[in-house]
Amino acid sequence: MNEKKILIYSKKCWLLNPEGEILTVLYITNAEGDVKMQLLKHKEFYFILYILIINLFGFSIMLIDKYKAKKNKWRIKEQNFFITAAIGGAIGVLLGMTMVRHKTQHKSFYIGIPMLYLLNKIIICILIYFIYLPRG
Repeated sequence: MNEKKILIYSKKCWLLNPEGEILTVLYITNAEGDVKMQLLKHKEFYFILYILIINLFGFSIMLIDKYKAKKNKWRIKEQNFFITAAIGGAIGVLLGMTMVRHKTQHKSFYIGIPMLYLLNKIIICILIYFIYLPRG
């Protein structure tokens, strides 16, 4: 039988396998900010926060450029879209392109941005592979 045991002590909860080895440690916290402090200790939180912010930025600059194009105002340089996409904001730029129909006729955009999106996903998979898979 492959039973897992749970051991609760103080504010920590250990999940143990049948041999008594620790599989994971969970933190039991109250509603007075302890959850926030535990969340800020995890590198995954900062990575997800970075991805969200850079993609919101990519989407925003696409919206701003579309607005400025309609008003015949100063425009955002195309290289800024590609730099943003290359550093992780490709999905934001791509969503901005499709949702507001901006830069969709430029070959460099309708080929380049999806390629950068694929590159972003490959890099994320490689990072997950090297960070989370056990070495041995």
